[in-house]
Amino acid sequence: MKNPAVAGLFCAFSLLTCAAAAQETNPTPSALEAAPAAAVNSELEAALGTVSAAEAAEAAQQQAQPAAPAPAAASVDALSSDTASSSPSEESGQTSETPLAANNTASGEAAGEPQEYSMRMAFLLPTADSPLEGPSQTALLGLLAANYASEHPAEVLLVRPGSNGSAVDQLKAAARAGAQVAVGPLDRTAISEIAKLNYLPLPLVTLNEIELDELTPMTQDEIFAERRLREAQKNAAALEAAEERPLEAALSEKEAADNQPTSGRISNKTKVPGLVLADEIELPFYNRKPLQFPRNMLMLGMSMEHDAEYVARLGVASLPETTEAGEKPKVLLIDHDTPLEKRVSQAFEQELIRMGFTPDRLTVDLNEFTRLRKFFELVVEKLNTDEFDEVLIDQEADPVGWRQQQIRIRRLQAAKRARVALSEPPYYAAFLAMDAKNASLVRSRLPIRTRVWATSLTNPGETATDSAARSMTYDLLQVGLVDAPMILNFNPEEFEQTYQVPVPETTFDKRLFALGADAYALSQSVAHGVSSAQIKGLLGTLTYNLNFTPVVDRRAQTAMIQGGVVKPVSEEDLVEFEVLRQSKRLRAQSRSLERLTREAERAAQEAGTLAPNDPELESELLQQMQNTPAKSSAQPPEELDDALEATTTETTTTPAP
Repeated sequence: MKNPAVAGLFCAFSLLTCAAAAQETNPTPSALEAAPAAAVNSELEAALGTVSAAEAAEAAQQQAQPAAPAPAAASVDALSSDTASSSPSEESGQTSETPLAANNTASGEAAGEPQEYSMRMAFLLPTADSPLEGPSQTALLGLLAANYASEHPAEVLLVRPGSNGSAVDQLKAAARAGAQVAVGPLDRTAISEIAKLNYLPLPLVTLNEIELDELTPMTQDEIFAERRLREAQKNAAALEAAEERPLEAALSEKEAADNQPTSGRISNKTKVPGLVLADEIELPFYNRKPLQFPRNMLMLGMSMEHDAEYVARLGVASLPETTEAGEKPKVLLIDHDTPLEKRVSQAFEQELIRMGFTPDRLTVDLNEFTRLRKFFELVVEKLNTDEFDEVLIDQEADPVGWRQQQIRIRRLQAAKRARVALSEPPYYAAFLAMDAKNASLVRSRLPIRTRVWATSLTNPGETATDSAARSMTYDLLQVGLVDAPMILNFNPEEFEQTYQVPVPETTFDKRLFALGADAYALSQSVAHGVSSAQIKGLLGTLTYNLNFTPVVDRRAQTAMIQGGVVKPVSEEDLVEFEVLRQSKRLRAQSRSLERLTREAERAAQEAGTLAPNDPELESELLQQMQNTPAKSSAQPPEELDDALEATTTETTTTPAP
């Protein structure tokens, strides 16, 4: 049970007290003050491996700002390698009992009642001048807040690196201080250092992930053999597909498709800068050697690569078995040129290839969107005599009748253009490896029926409070993505009531807070000897099994951008979503096409004579239609709405007597 006095004191201290103590011990100038902002951002992104440049800049800027109030925690300094046998914090003249006793006095004995803890837990902090100091403090805030909200809180020890900066010494110092489990570090380099140990002095839950395999280049002979193997596998897959669909059936499908009257198509141009076709993509040739990890090591992270793999599986599950033409559906991967976007793009590509859907790749030049607009071209055929079978009215002889006839022609042409825009697209799925700003510029230029998929990188952010973020959601309409449940279902009042800390200011801070809180839940489980478990966390559903892998499988919440918000939806609903069937606007547009045609035919009958099949009349009609340009299928649905509305407006003119 919680003591009210303890709870009050628990939130009364700032996390920067620990940082200040460390600065007194080691008065080293801040690297953030000495280094250029660009260098700090680059270092932060490289170390954390999950942030964009904007988020890195924001995190670096917040370094010098006071941290949010949080429960107090004891501070322990790690030892350098030459004093490893001494008691903790000898360099600062402290013993391991000193900070622990101080912590107990501040949080419990001052209130007249000693605090009882269920266990001791260590949090491995970076050096005070590290670019990861700010993100680590935010993750620590999440851990301490989750600890406060727990029915059986633990005593948290903050462990700083020693003079040599060794993460291994940090871990050993935590064990000597009596910790039963440790959380951290956030730096990938430090995690790699710890992962080389044969065993750990105590269970560990890291706040980032490293590669599970070591990759080495193949020799020329190995590359030749691998190429022959891949070619054989490709031929076998093609043969299997041919056996599943007999030749007679394929020919009949093609013949039926060729004989069907067409009103146009959506055609993508392949001669576009930045486009790499699927046939031109070749996987790199390397040997994969699994790395060995210590037994009690768990790696929890916010890896967008894992999100990309999950989203790729969802996108493939949404594809039809065959297109309307009886072919295998194609997918498109669109990215930009930032390092983070390229990492996400590579993860998309590898997972799609593994599932048998090698994508066409398009790297977009955001400074020249003309290329993207021209990539998808709406080819609309002109009206023929079957669709418009009226006698053409002479403008000079009957100006009013001619004007009414032109209105009917435009209606029919608009209906045809709408039908083509809603027709089968060249790509059934497009995967965006872009942030929200760049993705919002690309999304509206894709065919309407193309399903669009993305990671949390494309989440525009705080749509309830940020007008710019909310505006981007309308450009990102019907984009399917995944993100942390805490982000998608965030309730400020409920958050403050549960954790008794201020609401994190940014989406990035929320993710770091959730990272720390989930690490606390996992550490509690591991510390009690549980080798495998599934936990509903703030980052998603967390599953781990120490017997098979050190990586915690994180299944984020599925969502779709609709109605100005990022709306959580179930995985099943996201996969089964159909643009024409579930979009009210497009469904109404689809129904209006037949009405447009009927209205045009009725108007033609009311106008008088129907024309016979006269080649001269047909030629004249087609000439009159030359000034009707074909619009891109990538136009936003709103533009299509306006076009249809304009063509369906009732126009009545009293004919001259």
